[in-house]
Amino acid sequence: MIKKLAVSSVLMGLCIVCLFIGSIWPVKIAMSFMASLIVSIVVVECGHKYAWLVYIGIAIISFLLIPKKFIVYSFIGFLGFYPIVKLYIEKLNRLWVEWIVKFIFFNIILILAYFALNYFLLPSLDIALVGFVFKYIASIIAVSEIFFLVYDLGISYFINYYQQKLRRYIKI
Repeated sequence: MIKKLAVSSVLMGLCIVCLFIGSIWPVKIAMSFMASLIVSIVVVECGHKYAWLVYIGIAIISFLLIPKKFIVYSFIGFLGFYPIVKLYIEKLNRLWVEWIVKFIFFNIILILAYFALNYFLLPSLDIALVGFVFKYIASIIAVSEIFFLVYDLGISYFINYYQQKLRRYIKI
């Protein structure tokens, strides 16, 4: 238990460093993705309970410490907890059912993000930008779905690579 706590604490700190770097350099989404991969290591090494604690800890600490909040919102809103949810979904052990559930889950998150943006951000935006978004909403959703597919496959490949190649050198 103490080993899992130590490992998850170190990985939580590494996630916060990634998010902080993403807030000061122009690599926001890439660093948020890296932090998400680190959460997937916590899932593999320590289990889902520790991963949820790490996610909550990262959310609180990064919200307090990181100056630019876009990266924090993207991590808290989806990228931080998806590796944990992915674990639950992949326990279904039916590939096509897993993909259907994953895309339903992602679309629910997209809808919630849309309503959050509509409530908090869109009232203050220029009408031309809002019109542009509504004009191309189908394309935006399609591109988002493609990015989600690549993101999910990327996490799967990373977890496989970690378990087969990196784990023996890290010796957690």
